[in-house]
Amino acid sequence: MRGYYRHTKIIATLGPSTESAERLRQLILLGVDVIRLNMAHATGEWVASVVKSIREVSAEVNRHVAKLFLIVLALGWLGPACATREANPSHARSNAVVLARGARLVGLGSGQTSRVDAVDVALMKARRGGHDSKGAVLASDGFFPFADNIEHAAKAGITAIVQPGGSMRDPEVIAACDTHDVAMMFTDRRVFRH
Repeated sequence: MRGYYRHTKIIATLGPSTESAERLRQLILLGVDVIRLNMAHATGEWVASVVKSIREVSAEVNRHVAKLFLIVLALGWLGPACATREANPSHARSNAVVLARGARLVGLGSGQTSRVDAVDVALMKARRGGHDSKGAVLASDGFFPFADNIEHAAKAGITAIVQPGGSMRDPEVIAACDTHDVAMMFTDRRVFRH
């Protein structure tokens, strides 16, 4: 049927018993649309290897599967900032970007006039605090209007990005993530505080 789109998504959570290529193949062939990864105790190396495996198996069976990252405990307003209580979301003014590694907030860029400035400030704050951004996750309170945000994040070693989506340039942003092998999740929820 031409133009058919199934709105219901089947989500599987990746764990030790589902991490193998054979198990991933079975899940994808059974109709799984989204593979959820728990980032609470993940390392950058583990994320990279799992994302690579998901992409390889998806290509083998010719069926695209999305990767969904659960940052720390839950994805609330700016995800990791809420979950770790290291940053009060009411103090993060839009445009706001947070960087998290494991269960810690390592960088916060807020109140900037442009989204790319918020990314750069968050990366600078992480460096200034002695944190390595390689393998960290970036979350934004608004969509990325241009791919330059992804370029800056990827150059700093960010492995996953969470953002609301909704920009007319989303295809360019997605292409930049694909080019730099950065996983991205759309939340479909914009939360601004001005």
